[in-house]
Amino acid sequence: MVLARVSLKLQTQALKLGFSQMFISRPQVPAGFDRRYGRWLKSKHYGQMTYLVRQAKAKVDPSFAGKYSRIILLTASYFRPKIKFADIDISLYGQSRDYHLVINQKLKKIIKTLKLEYPNYNYRSGVDWGPISEKAVSLQAGLGFLANNNLLINSQNGSFFFIAYILTDLPLPLSRTKPRPLRPQCLKCNRCQSSCPTGALTASGFRADKCLAYLTIEHKGPIPIRYRSLLANHLLGCDICQEVCPYNRSLNLTHMPEFYQTSAFLTGLNLRRILLIKEKKMFWHIFKGTVFSRAGWENIIRNAIYIAGNQK
Repeated sequence: MVLARVSLKLQTQALKLGFSQMFISRPQVPAGFDRRYGRWLKSKHYGQMTYLVRQAKAKVDPSFAGKYSRIILLTASYFRPKIKFADIDISLYGQSRDYHLVINQKLKKIIKTLKLEYPNYNYRSGVDWGPISEKAVSLQAGLGFLANNNLLINSQNGSFFFIAYILTDLPLPLSRTKPRPLRPQCLKCNRCQSSCPTGALTASGFRADKCLAYLTIEHKGPIPIRYRSLLANHLLGCDICQEVCPYNRSLNLTHMPEFYQTSAFLTGLNLRRILLIKEKKMFWHIFKGTVFSRAGWENIIRNAIYIAGNQK
């Protein structure tokens, strides 16, 4: 009963912090995920993200060999009206403060609440960063279903949400949910696949090395020639597969005010202003605390040059 009270307290705190939902589950992945993930790694469709190979053990065992018995999963919607720019496109998640910084601060507050009552237990948190597969754990926890665009669809948030987690060995009561299949549940809809400019979304699997989000942010060095014209005006990330998804037609706006806070430089931002950023120091000063800083000066300027070429 005491732990049930703590769970309710955490859920109330999470909602006040702007999270949409909270689930408590065992840190497990769906049956067969280890084989599927292993095949994907062998295909080398991860591009330059070689850290995924190093993290393979934790991806298939998010309990870290039994160290953690519970995972608190929290959904954080980032959906809001998208800013339209004249000659560039910036993904919605790149139009506000860096979500890693925003959400990690909120997770620390929740962990602080737990530690006040249960200081002798272990806690580990993250959001889209670290070795575990939040998506696989969320499928097993019944948080949502897998879509053809390789994203998770949730009844409240569509696919415009982040998955945050807190791992612990505190035996909190489990949420009453049912695991979802490891295969896409979109029936006959393939709008995301047919709309993907580079063909990164296929019936046989996800090609991260072709995805514009990967190419504009994670990929270092020149983008392969065959993808440069397909980049169009995408400066940072790509939302096409989400924008065409029927499940994203009518969504509630985010409850996190930080996702409405945009960098002052985004006001009136255009291709010319990007190309005038001539050094890293200037770039860091302008985009500190945003997703732009994760991509880095070299990648953003490289993308802008390709866009300029596409626009002739």
